[in-house]
Amino acid sequence: MVWLPGFEVRKVHVPSTSESDPENKHHYFRRLVSLNMYTNEMLTCVDCGRQFPFTAGEQEFFAMKGFTNKPNRCGDCRAARKAGRSQGAGGAGGGGGHREMFKATCSQCGGVAEVPFQPRGDKPVYCRDCFASRPSYR
Repeated sequence: MVWLPGFEVRKVHVPSTSESDPENKHHYFRRLVSLNMYTNEMLTCVDCGRQFPFTAGEQEFFAMKGFTNKPNRCGDCRAARKAGRSQGAGGAGGGGGHREMFKATCSQCGGVAEVPFQPRGDKPVYCRDCFASRPSYR
């Protein structure tokens, strides 16, 4: 049996609908019951400044999931933030937006190289094709 802080196992009677047990004697099961009584709480959104409810049910859900922090944003701001994240980045990493690219001369073929950093001149810079063909990077 798993022990969770703030919960206990209680024997609960469930009324029978079975004809084989008309006196409802044998319908008990064990149920995980919260010992903490949660109460609705009003929180202030860090984005819009409006108050939003953190319900007892949400608090119990947070506790069951092991979350220790209360939500910082109301539902509307949370949804807007989530939508903004999914539009910007096309995969892992963040930042969104357009990355500035710099032009340089490839150290191997002499062609034009576009790189996402400002070349300093103390290290070689390669174009995409030359960089891909280097054995140490493949």
